[in-house]
Amino acid sequence: MSEPECREMFLCRCGHMGHTIKVSCFPGEQDGLYLGVCVYQYQSFWQRLWAGVKYIFTGHGAEFDETILCPNDAKRLQQFINDYFRSLSGER
Repeated sequence: MSEPECREMFLCRCGHMGHTIKVSCFPGEQDGLYLGVCVYQYQSFWQRLWAGVKYIFTGHGAEFDETILCPNDAKRLQQFINDYFRSLSGER
């Protein structure tokens, strides 16, 4: 995958870096919006392994979180998505 043509970062209103969302697009090469979210970072390999094994055998233990966007960031995300759809239809 090459460098994205467009990319935006959105930080959570609470300021926690783990709630960051990265939105990227690769027009022409791999059409689609890519949302990169940070998932919980376990401190050790063994904790990550145990969480993975639990998830495989029980289906439980997946990590979920949320990102709260302030109104200005929500508008910026909306503009990013609108620009992306315009680029797909050939508009500028």
